[in-house]
Amino acid sequence: MFGYALFLLNACSVNSGPIYFESGSYVVDLEYYAIENDSTESEETTEEDSNTDSDYSAEMETLVLDIDLDNLTATISGTSYDTTLTLKERSKDDWNDMCPMQLSTTEVQTVDIVGDLELWGETHQETYVQASDCGGEERTTNTIILGSNNSEILYLIKN
Repeated sequence: MFGYALFLLNACSVNSGPIYFESGSYVVDLEYYAIENDSTESEETTEEDSNTDSDYSAEMETLVLDIDLDNLTATISGTSYDTTLTLKERSKDDWNDMCPMQLSTTEVQTVDIVGDLELWGETHQETYVQASDCGGEERTTNTIILGSNNSEILYLIKN
């Protein structure tokens, strides 16, 4: 019994993958946010909250993140916060992990954004772009996360 428990604990430290993403255009996955909003929607919203959500939602629908991994740049367009970002490769040993509740975690390609990112009135520090997928064999995914301090800012899908 002790050996089995030790095996399970060791398995939690095993990484699967890695999962990569490619250069290209990514847009906000509106279906992802529709599902998320359905499960968290509150009936009590003020008029100010509604206006803010509307403005934010409109720009979410038009946002495009163009990533060029060869030149280490990313361009945000389609918003009032359009900008070009400088990317910095992260050592594979320092890539983020996903899916920690499974028996193994999944290493996902992660590149850092140099400097702060201002988007929709918020300034984000320690920002990055990472592949978003779980488990299995090494592969490339069409979904990425724009994140900050280990939190998701946007969930995007390749256009």
